Amino acid sequence: MLEAREHLEDRWILSRLSVARRDVTAGIDGFAFQDSINAAYGFAWNEFCDWYLESIKERLRAGDAAAQDVAYFCLDTLMRLLHPFMPFVTEELWSRLPGDRGYVMRAEWPDLLDRFVDPGAEEEFQQVTAIVEEIRGHRQAAGAPSRGGQLHLESINGSVAGLAARLGQVELVQEMDRGVPLAVAPGRVAFPAGSGDARRQKEIKRLEEDLAKITAKLANADLQAKAPPEVVANLEERAASVREALDRLRDQAS
Repeated sequence: MLEAREHLEDRWILSRLSVARRDVTAGIDGFAFQDSINAAYGFAWNEFCDWYLESIKERLRAGDAAAQDVAYFCLDTLMRLLHPFMPFVTEELWSRLPGDRGYVMRAEWPDLLDRFVDPGAEEEFQQVTAIVEEIRGHRQAAGAPSRGGQLHLESINGSVAGLAARLGQVELVQEMDRGVPLAVAPGRVAFPAGSGDARRQKEIKRLEEDLAKITAKLANADLQAKAPPEVVANLEERAASVREALDRLRDQAS
């Protein structure tokens, strides 16, 4: 019996596995084999490999039994789901799983996994991924080191906040009045000074010069009187875009 109640990532991946099993089975029953393949691939790559294994990396290193059991169960089920479409590869991988397993071609089709369906865990983990992706985006834009920084979140579930901080490779703090505001959740993220500071200041200077040129053109009475409206509108859009980029870079520098 799997014990997966303690960790959000365990509850989430088992819920997603139940959805994958349902969708793969429905595709096969309805002869919509591409739908089955898409469902299995989406679970294997986008959810199990991309997010779940990254989430449990530290737990696996520490010998966490629950993480090992859930990962093993997911792999076992995934091999069964993929076997109709990848018989030779899945048979080889199946033989490398622990235990005396026989052949996957003779293994039973996975049972209904409805007991694992957990909409709450799916919603919370979706919030985690949104926060982590935004942290990574801000980190890249700031040219900051690949790890380090601080994250402050307001009114966010503790499991969500802790997992987001761990995957985003930042420290979760209770208070913070600096950094970049997050768009996907109430909070801010800040990074240590890094090699990106000089590049950011250079980009700010370039954008300031660009904005000054656009503003000067818009202030030209002859241009306003004689230029086609679409030209003026284009300059105004460029000015707004540059101002937005400047605000974002200045927030990162604060």
